[in-house]
Amino acid sequence: MSRRLVAGALLALTLSAVGGLLAARAASADGTVATPVGPVLVSADGRRVSITETGQCLGSGVLRAREDDSVVALDFRMVPHSGRCVGGPQLLVWSVGLAAPLAARRLVDADGGAPVTVFRGADLLRPSALPPGYRLAYDAPGYAPGDEASGAVGGASTQWDPAVSTLFVHDGPGGPGSLWLVEEYGRHWPDGWPADPPLVTAQGRLARVGPNGLAWQERTGDGTPLSLALLSDAGLPTTSLLRVADSLAPVPCRTPAGNRPLTRPPCARLVQ
Repeated sequence: MSRRLVAGALLALTLSAVGGLLAARAASADGTVATPVGPVLVSADGRRVSITETGQCLGSGVLRAREDDSVVALDFRMVPHSGRCVGGPQLLVWSVGLAAPLAARRLVDADGGAPVTVFRGADLLRPSALPPGYRLAYDAPGYAPGDEASGAVGGASTQWDPAVSTLFVHDGPGGPGSLWLVEEYGRHWPDGWPADPPLVTAQGRLARVGPNGLAWQERTGDGTPLSLALLSDAGLPTTSLLRVADSLAPVPCRTPAGNRPLTRPPCARLVQ
């Protein structure tokens, strides 16, 4: 789990399949360009797929799904930005609803048929306790490595396995702040932390304390290894981060599954 947190509400997430960059491909007659599909987030009910694109100046785009009994092909097309580029990094999330739950069907990029890696919305966790003034902003596939120029702290830029980042922002008295909950399949630890970090207990497991957060490992309900990190750019104390970590839990289904936005808590399996 390589991490580097970037201050600010808009943050570039590097997608492992394409490095977050638009591939140089020919535009179609409508001016759109076929854009590689990176790792995706599939909602807990399997009926909605979400992707993330980042960059300094992003154009408009559309995500479509072509379905049959065995395959769902994602067709992601963007209209390249034209004119002067003003402002910092942008993050945009596109979602598309499916006619039927994804279930066991394969998910592929419509442009070339490459398989698409998936983080399951059913494995998302939500805290019942947040530091005062923090609120949920969004979930996005992948995670935010950042760089030194952005004021990032901790980790490098490599994403090893499908991941999802949940951003909580503070916009009240005391100034802005960001808190990221990063979940990644597999056994990974943040880079750039001390070789022999202090240890604390989070969720009943040993957690490593780094310069900007906590990291620990669990398993999902089906036994998949899951690495987690809570990363703060506001210097939240370890005690505050532990309260957040210990309050994390899958979100139960409150209503029959539907195409709820991914920024709302999905129903989820238990985490062991």
